[in-house]
Amino acid sequence: MKRALLALTLVGAATLAEAAVERCYYLRDRHQSVAARLVLEHGRVAGKLAFLPHEKDGRRGRIKPAPLAQGGRAAVRYDYLIEGQRQRRDLIVRVRPDHFAYLDGEWREVPGSVYHERLKNPARARWSAPVPAVSCRLPALRRALEY
Repeated sequence: MKRALLALTLVGAATLAEAAVERCYYLRDRHQSVAARLVLEHGRVAGKLAFLPHEKDGRRGRIKPAPLAQGGRAAVRYDYLIEGQRQRRDLIVRVRPDHFAYLDGEWREVPGSVYHERLKNPARARWSAPVPAVSCRLPALRRALEY
């Protein structure tokens, strides 16, 4: 019962028996573009995510399936490609029908693991600017997520 109520809250009156809900988010500001195509299904989130700083190499990759907590928060594993190298980052995200956000702060390498990062101090991290929901057919979003 608790899971069903959580699913109703997170996917906007959908039930666990229904098909997956796809949501897309895109933001372009003076520093970078952020694009996400997320799939919400059975109380879990997965999808594609791209961070494209202007005049620099970007990060494009996948969010591995992770459970959504109440309020749309999830601790996800983001496997991405940057400058031809595969890396991994543990992100904390917040998924809502009208926007998507992530915690950002100082990062540290996970001991004993090459190219795997975590927030150094999640309590001091700040939420990113909200990345607004957009149509999944938006050409800029589709270009950003191609890799």
